[in-house]
Amino acid sequence: MLMRCKSHLVEARETYFEHMQFAVTVGLMLVAAGLACIIHGIFPGCCTRTASRTVGELTRLFRERDALALVLTETSGSLTFVGLIALTLPAWAMIVLAPAFPLPAALATLALAIPATYLWTNPQLDPV
Repeated sequence: MLMRCKSHLVEARETYFEHMQFAVTVGLMLVAAGLACIIHGIFPGCCTRTASRTVGELTRLFRERDALALVLTETSGSLTFVGLIALTLPAWAMIVLAPAFPLPAALATLALAIPATYLWTNPQLDPV
């Protein structure tokens, strides 16, 4: 396994951390595109071009791996939204761990207000 990892890094002409940054960025962009599609399905006026814009930037990134910084800038709105959703996960975990108490549900709802407000003020998840 170690030899395959080293071989792949040589083939990609990247260090371990460069490759990790690239792969994590691609993964987060895919999550952002998926969330944009789900949001658009529920609220058709939101994220009308976010997923296609993100997939276009992914295509560009695979063609031009050195364009990572520019692609991150162009997709910063949707990546920020993914980060805000991730920040709500502990509050939602509290609901699962303590379903009988009303406080976790109130906290989860309050936590969800943060990404909801961001989406309300930036409905197309444009770059920030």
